[in-house]
Amino acid sequence: MGSVATPKRVMHIWDLRVNSGANIDDALAATGIAQISVSRILVRNSALKGIPNHALETISELKSPYPRNIFFRKLSKIRFRSFVKAQIRTFKPDVIYFHFGQTAASLIKYLGKFHIPFIVAFYGHDISVALRQPRWIKQYAIFAKTSGRFLVLSNDVKKRVTKLGIDPSRITAYNYPLDLSLYLAVQKEPAKSIYTITIPGRLVEKKGHKVLFEAVSHLKTLGKDVNLRVLGYGNSWPNFQEFASQLGIENLIEWIDSSESTVNGSFNSLYASVLTTTDLVVLPSITSSDGDDEAGPALVLCLAQASGTAVLTTSFEGHEISITDGETGFLSRESDPIDLAEKILFCINNPNLVEKVAQQGKMHVQEVFDKQRNLGIILNVINDQATLKDLK
Repeated sequence: MGSVATPKRVMHIWDLRVNSGANIDDALAATGIAQISVSRILVRNSALKGIPNHALETISELKSPYPRNIFFRKLSKIRFRSFVKAQIRTFKPDVIYFHFGQTAASLIKYLGKFHIPFIVAFYGHDISVALRQPRWIKQYAIFAKTSGRFLVLSNDVKKRVTKLGIDPSRITAYNYPLDLSLYLAVQKEPAKSIYTITIPGRLVEKKGHKVLFEAVSHLKTLGKDVNLRVLGYGNSWPNFQEFASQLGIENLIEWIDSSESTVNGSFNSLYASVLTTTDLVVLPSITSSDGDDEAGPALVLCLAQASGTAVLTTSFEGHEISITDGETGFLSRESDPIDLAEKILFCINNPNLVEKVAQQGKMHVQEVFDKQRNLGIILNVINDQATLKDLK
């Protein structure tokens, strides 16, 4: 990973922060860098790994926390700007690390007087849906006028950021520094009589739950029932349950609410436990009606691969980082439940091949998502930016 020449003070800024235990600031905690996490809204006020969390507001559960009233929403943003400035004066960071493009774009022009180098990490919604909204395209224009550095999760997303007028040399594509230890240790239980599929992730359109539900319904008409586990959270939970009921497959689905484990840092334990009895993880990701997409590898698939579980997904931008069809995973056509059902049936009928692919996927993600190597990439960017401050 390389050593850090001198300890740097890094301030992480979030609009909404969830203490999942898998955030970049958590991963960087072991490097000796002094860190502070500042957020407008924090879900659960529990500092992980000794990182101080300073939030304008704390909420107790994972739900939509944003005021519906436009006036109060604007007031919240104004208060957050003042809050961030106060934290900067106290902590005196060498580098500011913005999580999500919209958070950075909303704050940068108000923080210029501090002359602090910054990094912006794009993740998904902020570099997909945002690019369809004129107000964010206008606000993102500020990035090209700065000396900021930008982190993205795939080369395809790097192209999107470049189109904002940002010099490609300031954009770094990296793989998320995942802690795979818990998943590498998963011991698979003997297969049961009914084939078990798990779909992990938030219950939102882009994850493709409804496509999978339709595929399971099609399998049912063919006389092939499967046990489907829906592991996730989200405000649309009742809508998805109603959709499953309309298809007549509600008796085939086990609903596992991960909202509590997501906010208390125990999601990895829950997911690893579920994977011990999962035959196939399916995530038929799509581009949602508002333009939202994965914008990089789906990390829940990478974690499943690390456990030695076969995965089936679609060819969204970034999938190729962890999945090559028939070698480290399987692909189906986007928004095509019949094709998805056929691919699931193929996996059911070819267990030896699926096991071979699962093991190749496990070896692949161990190499590509090596935590130390990918932390090293982030550290290099942090140190490069800290040098800018030293030169001022």
